Amino acid sequence: MDGKYTEIKKNGDMKKKVILIYGFLIGLLLGCNEKLVDWQPGTDTVAPRVVTNIQVENLPGAAKITYSLPDDEDLISVEAVYTINGKQQRTSASVYTNTLIVNGFGSTDEQTIQLYCVDRSRNYSQAVEAQIKPLTPPIISIFESIKMNATFGGVALKWDNPTNADVSVWLLAEDSTGVVKEAETVYTSATLGQFKLRGFDAVERLFGVYVRDRWNNLSDTLYTALTPFFEEKIDSRPFKSLRLPRDENTSALANLFDGSISNGMFTPNDVSLSPVFFTIDLGQTVVLSRYKLWHRSSVQYINASPKIWKIYGTTNPNLTITDPDYWVNGYQKDWILLSDVNNISMYKPSGDPVNITAEDKAAATAGFDLECTSEAIPVRYIRFEITENWAVPVRTVIGELEFYGALVK
Repeated sequence: MDGKYTEIKKNGDMKKKVILIYGFLIGLLLGCNEKLVDWQPGTDTVAPRVVTNIQVENLPGAAKITYSLPDDEDLISVEAVYTINGKQQRTSASVYTNTLIVNGFGSTDEQTIQLYCVDRSRNYSQAVEAQIKPLTPPIISIFESIKMNATFGGVALKWDNPTNADVSVWLLAEDSTGVVKEAETVYTSATLGQFKLRGFDAVERLFGVYVRDRWNNLSDTLYTALTPFFEEKIDSRPFKSLRLPRDENTSALANLFDGSISNGMFTPNDVSLSPVFFTIDLGQTVVLSRYKLWHRSSVQYINASPKIWKIYGTTNPNLTITDPDYWVNGYQKDWILLSDVNNISMYKPSGDPVNITAEDKAAATAGFDLECTSEAIPVRYIRFEITENWAVPVRTVIGELEFYGALVK
């Protein structure tokens, strides 16, 4: 009986302890909630004071505004209100800085910016005006730098974008009925922009170009009458490998002309010599105007994708010479240099040596459009001499190749 009573007593004491602890926790939580409620800031209808000591630094299509903040405890931001192309724009900055940037202006006209202080109750101060006069906007400086010239099958454009502004370059072309229509749009922020608009016969037509930004500011339109140079895509069915001394094994050469950039040609993994050489017999005599090269889709701008190379051509290689040294350092004097690709012509829009942007990927997927020498030199055999890849020092991987020009009949 005593043992059972003792057990019941112990159980009762335990329950009391649990109840006491539970009650303590509830009280603690209620106390915390009360403190949290008390901590919440109140609201008011008192407007904050205004910013002072306003200074302006004009920028291309923009301005940097610096100011002194008022000593208001509940101040949360400074807001700039202005108009671009008839639409009100708002830009804000927190109280942890004393500057803000207003941008999107399409001219150098003087603009009025209204500055407001805003507090936690969403009260706005009186407006303080700042006068800005933006420098030449990117759409105008880019437009003024555009160079447009005839090239094989179309026109070639180049432009400068030193501020890396996000813009779109709109290309226009006259159709067969004489109407000038939009032909292509290039979205870019690259410092040095370039694009080739292809697919036109060797007939004079009107081409145009203008620049637009995300605020719908437009440049003027440049119109030029140009006659594209004649070319056609060279039929790849007769192409085959010609393995010269010191050339790498190109047993998968057919993958370069299968219409897919996900396959490609690999030189062997055990290659330990540089440069990397391989030769293609075009199976027909042609005058090359240009060619397109694609990185394999999985290694764009990385790995063994080629970065710097040369292409030589001939109609009559001296196959009696078997000395490997000749085919490394001597054959160049007997062949014609058709293409010399360096860091400038191997175009990476971002220019970033490490990271690969969406614009970089788009450029690689579209293929690198590279022109050959302008002289009309007939060739049948072309030899790649690859001296540098994007990462791996030797060996090479190419996704796809296309050649353009004219057959020699």
